Amino acid sequence: MGFRRQTYHHRRPGYRPEEPDWELEDLLECTASRFLAWGFWMIFYYLRNQGHTFNHKRVYRVWTESRLHLPR
Repeated sequence: MGFRRQTYHHRRPGYRPEEPDWELEDLLECTASRFLAWGFWMIFYYLRNQGHTFNHKRVYRVWTESRLHLPR
């Protein structure tokens, strides 16, 4: 094809494919238990304002896996 192998398999700097979600899961559970009336987006923006740089798609995936989206 004429492609260099490096071009096809390029990863951005700082990419970590196996980053654990346990830190985010603990953070979400603590925040959700502290602010019972808050939904996903309020907690997401709260964590953003605290200085965490998690992606909203990753946070929502961990949120639903932890079953925090269900009413308590």
